[in-house]
Amino acid sequence: MALGFGRVCTREEVRADDKWRVTALRSTHTIPCYGYLLSRCDVPEVAYTGDTTFSTFRLPENSAALRAKLLIMEVSGWDLEGGWPSVERTQQSGHIHIKDVIDNADIFKEVGNIVAFHVQPQNSEELIRGAVSMLPPAIRSKFHVCLAALESFNADAAVWKR
Repeated sequence: MALGFGRVCTREEVRADDKWRVTALRSTHTIPCYGYLLSRCDVPEVAYTGDTTFSTFRLPENSAALRAKLLIMEVSGWDLEGGWPSVERTQQSGHIHIKDVIDNADIFKEVGNIVAFHVQPQNSEELIRGAVSMLPPAIRSKFHVCLAALESFNADAAVWKR
């Protein structure tokens, strides 16, 4: 099946066939960008945030992302002790800090699994594991972190859980 090339704006969708579609999700970032939702038979399968702030999850038009079987979301800030980058700095630069996730964990109750990406190489695995341990157990059990940046962007970098 051949798909065409065209501009897709927020809430617009591209149908691959009668079962699959991709919908653009509005993102809040320092430059214009979008996330995407892949649905099959109107069931949200995979949501990808791209670069964004946590406020993206509060937009009514993005609510289906919070019911996806897999949510791939960026988390750039991990230090809960006020180190770099701070919660404020992370938010100002258009990104999500793990504190946003901890403080709002209840909104992820319908998400099947979460994969956090956009980990900065300045963060240690120990720091990230400590931050993840602060998530409520129901969310922590389905929260995964892609540590590719800590592996110098090695394509074989592990994804770990809990």
